[in-house]
Amino acid sequence: MENEVKKQRALPWVTLAITIILMIAYTALSLNSALEFERYLTLGLFIGAIALSIVVIILNLVYKVNRNDDSYYDRIESIGSRYTIYEVVLLSLPLLIEVVGAFCIPDFYDLYSEHTATFALIMTVVVSYFCAFPLLALSSRKLPKMVIAQRNMGAGVFFACVAMTAGLAMIGTLIGSPIHTALTKPFTNGEETYDVAKIVLETTLWERVLVVGVLAPIFEELLFRKILIDRTIGYGQSMSIVLSGVMFGLFHGNFQQFFFATLIGMLFALVYIRTGRIRYTIFLHMAVNLTTSVVTVSFAQKILPYMEDIDSYADLPSDVMPYFFLFSMWIMFLIFVAILGVIFLIVWHKRLKPVRLVGEPSAIETLGGMVRSPLFWCFTIITLLHFIETYLPDIVAYVI
Repeated sequence: MENEVKKQRALPWVTLAITIILMIAYTALSLNSALEFERYLTLGLFIGAIALSIVVIILNLVYKVNRNDDSYYDRIESIGSRYTIYEVVLLSLPLLIEVVGAFCIPDFYDLYSEHTATFALIMTVVVSYFCAFPLLALSSRKLPKMVIAQRNMGAGVFFACVAMTAGLAMIGTLIGSPIHTALTKPFTNGEETYDVAKIVLETTLWERVLVVGVLAPIFEELLFRKILIDRTIGYGQSMSIVLSGVMFGLFHGNFQQFFFATLIGMLFALVYIRTGRIRYTIFLHMAVNLTTSVVTVSFAQKILPYMEDIDSYADLPSDVMPYFFLFSMWIMFLIFVAILGVIFLIVWHKRLKPVRLVGEPSAIETLGGMVRSPLFWCFTIITLLHFIETYLPDIVAYVI
């Protein structure tokens, strides 16, 4: 029994050590285009990264989480462990699919370059929703969970939540955009590069509606609200809200989205805790994605091709001017809704505070538990790798 306890205590630290090595291997692979490694070194890094990914997944799967008497710190360990599995699958499976495609499909990379956006959306659906998500759900099933009492939300309150979501998104964007710009624009000849935005701009309307507007909200709300909160709410609302928001923000992997995703993730967590109905947060999430990645992008696709070749907006072709006018009205409407949401946040700030249980850890204590948890650091490190892949290659290429 004593040896078993020692193994359980040592396993998280071993997992963290291997996860750090895994991050180094994948970081090197992401820098390959800038550093131009020899083929044998690239192959070695690829094989090593895949092998380490498998080891990390196995170590997290064998970590025992079916304990009914665990503390909130143990629960953070358990959550970090299971979500690390999800992130490692997101990291490694696309690489394997790419290699298999290169071997099995003639001119694979030419085909990929011609249909990058479509490939990216298909990869998201297959890897994230149909592979990684079921694995996370199955590996989390033994974690004790609570059933949250269900309550209805009136239409007025729902639309107020939509406005507050817009307000938090605006605040988060104002914080994150300067950081994102500082880490991209100086290293890309004055042009910002943001792969997700570029991919979305190249997709069709129906691809955006299906993947970004429908599938992403459903699966992400099940991931970061339903599965996570049901298994942490027993330790207090503050813990669930902080975990849900921070993990949702880290999941996005760039500063352009991190702050607003964290803030709206916390609001969505509160909505789910207050109502017990995941459909409300799914609808709120759909509202965000449909307004930004569907409506706003549709306007941008009509206008952006003409912007580089004109000196003023008056030079836009006559058939494009109506789109520019509607786009301007649309942006003003979004700003109005966001300001209205900020007002709601200020007026209702007392109503939005989590209900505290006796003996419940505070938000600061929850953050402290996250910092002290090696398995939560595993999740954090893997998600930070997405940040590295977003910014570091351009910086290294610029320096070289």
